[in-house]
Amino acid sequence: MWQEIPFPKIHDLDRLLNLCSPVDFGFESLRLHAAILTPYVAEFRYPGEEQAPSPEDTQEAIRLATDVTKFIQTRIPFLNHYWTGTPS
Repeated sequence: MWQEIPFPKIHDLDRLLNLCSPVDFGFESLRLHAAILTPYVAEFRYPGEEQAPSPEDTQEAIRLATDVTKFIQTRIPFLNHYWTGTPS
């Protein structure tokens, strides 16, 4: 829960942004990141029929995910312990 908003346990970043943006419009800056990253959850999570992303696409996804993580750490500091393993 953040700002009295309960968050479902989902991987759809666009839906999560829809929950955050009314409270902090800065989350809108992550829309393109969300559009690019969300498919990675379903398409590439498990090996199988889908072709793996190229090394370049993988590096770009890592960069975007890092940007998202850093942004969230500045906006929702109490979540930092999830990434660092230490209390904030």
